[in-house]
Amino acid sequence: MVRIAVNGALGQMGREVIAQAVGDPAFTVVGGIDSVVSVASASEELGCALLPNFATLEPVDVIIDFSRPAALPALLGYAAAHGVALVLGTTGYSEADRRAIEDAARVAPVFVSPNMSYGVAVLADLAKVAVKALGAGFDVEISETHHRRKVDAPSGTALMLAEAVASTNPEPMPIVLDRPARHEARGDGEVSVV
Repeated sequence: MVRIAVNGALGQMGREVIAQAVGDPAFTVVGGIDSVVSVASASEELGCALLPNFATLEPVDVIIDFSRPAALPALLGYAAAHGVALVLGTTGYSEADRRAIEDAARVAPVFVSPNMSYGVAVLADLAKVAVKALGAGFDVEISETHHRRKVDAPSGTALMLAEAVASTNPEPMPIVLDRPARHEARGDGEVSVV
């Protein structure tokens, strides 16, 4: 049985991961971690212990994170100190965060994806196929729309798709995030995300 903890337990994805894991005999949900532990009945509602940080977390095999980039130092520190695997589904990481994740992956297993949907993984592969089939003469622009609670824009999913497209070309393809503000024509080989 895999012992898991979920960081960002009170968020939409954190709650969903816990709900799925609590009903699966392959997992034991040791606890949910959330910096906003203000709801007294949340532990009962979630079906597991709710903790404000990692200090009192019982031993686990893996921590699943759907929180915010600000939680990364504590996550990486805990994983390194305890040899715990990490599944990172949080988006909005900076370049420094990405380097810290790469460093942590040298001492603990780390899986990172800005979108855990199988359908989006297939879409990223299909985007690569389309770019290769269409060739350099075609422009790529990724446009997205989100619900009002979406915090980061562009989303990790849009950036994942842009990186998939850019990876198909042997020449660097810049990913442009501010094209509407430029008021100029698109440059050759750009991947625009709006």
